[in-house]
Amino acid sequence: HAAQCGGGLGLQLLVQHAQVLLVRGGRATLFPPLYSDSFGEKLRAHHRGRPLFLNKQVLRSISLLWEDHQVGNEVVQSRLSSDRVIRDNHY
Repeated sequence: HAAQCGGGLGLQLLVQHAQVLLVRGGRATLFPPLYSDSFGEKLRAHHRGRPLFLNKQVLRSISLLWEDHQVGNEVVQSRLSSDRVIRDNHY
């Protein structure tokens, strides 16, 4: 959908991981989780069933990225500074 309607840019919520995937063309990166437990830790498989809380600061950061048309830049910057990246054209 991002390729056809969003000019190759998009945000996707990975529900099972409570994370946002930022997409720019065939490249993607994960943004910090929107939800965390009461200790601020992100969702893990062995933590299922614990209450999760919306991190409003992360939500605001994602909103600003979208509103300021910086999704593509964030993907590039994140991939340049990370030693672990998502394979090209994986999503």
